Amino acid sequence: MKKKALIVVNLAGFLHFLWNDIATLQEMGYEVSVAMNENSAAGPNLIEIPKLEEMGIAHYQVEFDTKSPVSTQNIQAYKQLKLILKTNKYDLIHCHTPIVGILTRMAARKYRKTGTTVIYTNVLTTSQYGTVDLITTISTVAGPMLTLNIAESVMRFGLDKDGAALATCISYIAVFMFRVFHTRKYIKYDIMYKEFILGSLLMLVSAILMFVDGMKGFLLQLVILLIGFTVFSKTWIPMLQFFLNKIQRKRVS
Repeated sequence: MKKKALIVVNLAGFLHFLWNDIATLQEMGYEVSVAMNENSAAGPNLIEIPKLEEMGIAHYQVEFDTKSPVSTQNIQAYKQLKLILKTNKYDLIHCHTPIVGILTRMAARKYRKTGTTVIYTNVLTTSQYGTVDLITTISTVAGPMLTLNIAESVMRFGLDKDGAALATCISYIAVFMFRVFHTRKYIKYDIMYKEFILGSLLMLVSAILMFVDGMKGFLLQLVILLIGFTVFSKTWIPMLQFFLNKIQRKRVS
């Protein structure tokens, strides 16, 4: 029986980054399908659709809203994904971008237990990579925000059952520990240990809640987010006030 793979992306235009991956999967003997939101400004003139059909690839419409994670449209997308996965027995699911990745992993939760492999890849442009690198460097000094990387690695460890996930987790922690001591050679800063520990716990709980299906998991994630905003209000409120004052001064001038 031929192996089946599903590629899940937010919009059809994202396939620009994945044509080689799709061709490789076909060469490996996979029957490839694609799930995405085909609605865009190009309408029925999407160039990706004819190319998919030319390659013999089935495509499914999923109402992803990647602008807002709390959009009710994503609830519909989640239900559509569950139906696609129920109708087709996939051996491999490869999802991209954060919101799509969350919805796909939630929808595929029970299928992972029966042997389906779920892979998540976040693709960034050159400009986005530069922005992320800058944010990561600043976060190194900020302390609690560093746990974002550790939480992601823990979540990946829960999704994968091979040594690569564990190696990723260990590498993130090792880099974090190195930066704590290395950065102090150049910048004087204090680590807020209480906030750091609490922030770490919140992010770990958030990572675990990724495995809770449906609206219950979504609401629990919102609770964690609100707790985080409350705990770290002394950090982000002054930053917000600074930027708002800066914008106001520009308007006055």
